[in-house]
Amino acid sequence: MRLPPFSERRNEPFKIELIADIPDEQVSIYENDGFADLCAAPHVPSTGFLKHFKLLSVAGAYWRGDERNPVMQRIYGVSFPKAEFLDQHLHMLEEAQKRDHRRLGRKLDLFSFQPEGPGFPFWHPNGVLLVNTVTKAVRDILDRNGYLEIKTPVILSEDLWHRRGTGIIQGKNMYFTAIDENSLCRGNP
Repeated sequence: MRLPPFSERRNEPFKIELIADIPDEQVSIYENDGFADLCAAPHVPSTGFLKHFKLLSVAGAYWRGDERNPVMQRIYGVSFPKAEFLDQHLHMLEEAQKRDHRRLGRKLDLFSFQPEGPGFPFWHPNGVLLVNTVTKAVRDILDRNGYLEIKTPVILSEDLWHRRGTGIIQGKNMYFTAIDENSLCRGNP
């Protein structure tokens, strides 16, 4: 395989690290007018193709979800070929925000978060009632259809999240710990 034009000389150690961790797979590279980057999604040949776009947010995330690593800057945005498509998408995002579980949880007094358990909800009576009602309804459906229930740990090996690719994507929403020198985390699977 021909290595892409990433080298120590170009100061791109993260790209080199990513390529080194890909086990005998083909690496897709996007090149345009002297710019080269790893490619996991479609690209356009020119920003001139981005007619109707909006930058949605910026965020920092630790490289590979590890707080000992440098913080990477993420820029989130969307682009559509027609203004009406962009408007529809932005409207959908506004509607989804109105139904955000964190906002509704506070408004309906379902749960809260406390410093003693960062990232873990403390269920209030209304929330416990809701959880139990939904759990019973799901269990009834599963029982009627012959399914058996299992339970998995809420904290799993950090390696699992990296293998699934979610460690990088959801790094800002992950909670890390160590047990017997094993790196573990809880996240949103």
